[in-house]
Amino acid sequence: MRHVFIINPKAGKGNKVSEIKAKILSFFAEKAEKFDIYVTEYAGHESEIAEKVAQSGEDVRIYAVGGDGTLNKVVRGMYKYKNAAVTVIPCGSGNDFVKMGGREKSAFYELEKVIDGEERVIDMYSVGDDNVGVNISSVGFDATICAEVNKYSRFMPGKAAYMLSLLICLFTKLKNPFNITVDGENGRQQITGNHLLCAAANGCFYGGSFYPSPYARLDDGLLDFILIKSVSPFLILSFLDTYKKGTHIEKLKKYVTYIRGKRIEIQGKEKVAVQYDGNVEYSDSAVFEIMPKALRFVFPKA
Repeated sequence: MRHVFIINPKAGKGNKVSEIKAKILSFFAEKAEKFDIYVTEYAGHESEIAEKVAQSGEDVRIYAVGGDGTLNKVVRGMYKYKNAAVTVIPCGSGNDFVKMGGREKSAFYELEKVIDGEERVIDMYSVGDDNVGVNISSVGFDATICAEVNKYSRFMPGKAAYMLSLLICLFTKLKNPFNITVDGENGRQQITGNHLLCAAANGCFYGGSFYPSPYARLDDGLLDFILIKSVSPFLILSFLDTYKKGTHIEKLKKYVTYIRGKRIEIQGKEKVAVQYDGNVEYSDSAVFEIMPKALRFVFPKA
């Protein structure tokens, strides 16, 4: 098997390329396995490298060395090729995907355990006709925060950048008139009204440790949809602790709708922020749909 490391030098705070390269070279120093190290040079380079490597047809394991955005771009390049598996070595600003087992220090930070890891087939989700994701997508308030985070994360830690962005976004429009169609476990539902945000989750964490989808699973063939009604800035601040702990689904039933299903379509009256795994676009509509058993993913050993 060939090991390919794709390093994003702009991920997180500070360039860790030399440090990461040294660890990789040390690990493989006395091993006969093939490996390559690539350092990205421009936006989207991760996808290009991953696709080229996967197209070779050989059994390959690709390591996304960066944050959640780096993982997403690598996945976009390789997921269609069944000879390729992917994993992540986190060094971004948020690293939310690797918190899937909880907030405690993740084994993904231990290079040796990741390289010696074991594969599982997990779900992905599509974003319209052109994009895909593996963690969490959303429309509205939190997606706007994500757009702002990208401005500040180079100058401060991920959590601090998120909180600053949240405070700034409290002074923006908090009411989004959405028409929502959900294909849920109990059939199709139509939901209309003003919403703060709508999230579709395959993973559990986003935004530097917020916990919107505590019941989401990576291999259950379903997305977890969290729809939150518009509330005042004061209530948003009072909700934060509950949203971070993942207890909002039970404690805030007056404001939160929770549905598990395969597809959600969100139609707005004007363009709003749409984010998927940290990537942000602006549109008046969004469609998120589950892609069951679509990705070979490597989890750390033990």
